[in-house]
Amino acid sequence: MTLGVIQTDAATDAAAAFASLPARRRYLLRPPALAGAVPDGAELLAWDEDDRGAAAACLRAAGAAGPIVVLRADERASAELAAALAGIEVEEGAGRFRARVALRFLGREVSGAPAVIAWAGDPAARGAARDLAGTLLRDVGALHEAIADLERAAVRAASRRRAVGAGDFLWRPAAALARRLGMRAGDGVPGLILSVLETYGEVLAAAKVWERTRAAPVHPVPEGFDWVETPRGLIVTRAGASPELVRILLTATPEAVAGTPLVGAGRGATWALRLEDGVEAVLRWYRRGGLPRLVADDRFVAFGGLRPLRELAVTEEARRRGLAVPEVLGARVDRVGPALYRGAIVTRRIGGVVSLAELARGSDRRRRLAALGAVGAALRRMHDQGLHHRDLNAGNLLLRPQGDGFAVTIIDLDRARLMASVPAGRRRAALARLARSLAKERDGRILDAAERAALVDAYGAA
Repeated sequence: MTLGVIQTDAATDAAAAFASLPARRRYLLRPPALAGAVPDGAELLAWDEDDRGAAAACLRAAGAAGPIVVLRADERASAELAAALAGIEVEEGAGRFRARVALRFLGREVSGAPAVIAWAGDPAARGAARDLAGTLLRDVGALHEAIADLERAAVRAASRRRAVGAGDFLWRPAAALARRLGMRAGDGVPGLILSVLETYGEVLAAAKVWERTRAAPVHPVPEGFDWVETPRGLIVTRAGASPELVRILLTATPEAVAGTPLVGAGRGATWALRLEDGVEAVLRWYRRGGLPRLVADDRFVAFGGLRPLRELAVTEEARRRGLAVPEVLGARVDRVGPALYRGAIVTRRIGGVVSLAELARGSDRRRRLAALGAVGAALRRMHDQGLHHRDLNAGNLLLRPQGDGFAVTIIDLDRARLMASVPAGRRRAALARLARSLAKERDGRILDAAERAALVDAYGAA
C-alpha cells in the first residue's frame, strides 16, 4: 500500500496521519514554499492542491504500485479503517473506496460527508465507490481554531477559482447548509454550529474570489478619468480633479460629508460641496427606496455592475451624445461584505434650477405648461439618442428659466441604459411613469387635458 498525506499549512502536523496507517511507501505532499520536517521514511513531493483524487493520480505517476490511500494531515484512520484499507490488497476488481468521516468538535463526534480516500486501480477511473468499515477521524479543535482553519481553506480555494456568480452567495450555500443539517440531524448544537461554519467557509472563499476579480472597475472608466484602489474599494475622479475632491471622497461617510446637507434631496444623503478651485458640486450617497431600504438601506448587491461606475459611464456617454445631463466629477465604491457594496457619486452643481416636482406644485399655470412643453421636447431628444431613464420622475428633471421657456437637465442616471434608440413601448411607459409622478406631487391630481397636450405634443413635435 502507498500512503500519501496532503499538508496544506505549517500549523498542521502530518505525523498522526502517517502513524495511523502502516504503508510500504509513504509520501508527504505539500507546497514548495511550505517548510518543515519530513516524517521518517516519507518522501517529499511538491504539491499545491487539496484534491485527493488528483493527489492519487500524482502518486501513481510517480511510480506507486498497488492500492493508494490519500489522507489529509489533520486526519487519522481508526483501527478498523486501517484494517479495512490493508484488506484492499487482496480485493480484485476494486476501484475506489469510501470511508465514513467523523469530526470531533465541541466535545462531540459530528458526522462528516463520506470521502473517497483509496484507489486500487486508475485514480482517474470513475464508478461507484465501495464503503469501508471504520472511520476517518478529524479533530476540528476549538471554535476559534475551526474558524481559522476555514479562513485558511478559503484563501486556498479562492486562489484556484477564476470567477464566482450569484449562485455562490445565494442558492448554493442555502442548499449546502440544508444538506449538512440533514446529515447532522442527530448531532445537536455542535452539528448545527459546524454546518454553519463550513457553509460560511464556502461563502468566504467566493467572496475572496469576487474581491480579487473586482479589484478593477467592472465598467471601463471613460477616457478622461483616473481611478485608484482604496483599502475597501476604489475612487474614480475626472483627470486633473481638485485634491480637495479626492480628500472629500476618501473621508466621506453616509452620515457625514465635508459639505452642507441638502434637505429633501437624494433620500437624505446629498451634500453640497465647494471645492478649493471654486467649483460647486453635489455628493450623493446611493440609498434604496421603498421597502428594500428597511433591510439594506445603502447596501447593494454587486452582480450586474456597480451603480456609481455605471452612472458615471452612462452619464459621460449621454454628454457625448449631446444630452443635457450633469458633469460627473468623481465616484467612490466600498466593499461592505460578500458581493455587497455601497457607493457615492459627485457631480458639478447646476445653479439656478428648480425640479419639475417643485414647479408642478405651483399655482402659475402658464409656467407649468411651458415647463411641460420643455420637458416633452427634452425627453424626445433623450429617447432618440438612445438614453432609457428607468427611474424617470418629476424630481429627476431640473429646469432653468431660459427666455420664454426652460432648459431641462436630466439627472440621476444610475439605473439608465444606453441603446441605439429607445423602443416605442418604453417611450410610452416613460411618459406614463412621469405623469404618475406628477400626479403624486399634486396630491393625486392628474394632468388635465391642456397639460397632457403640452407634454405629449412637445414630445411628438421635437
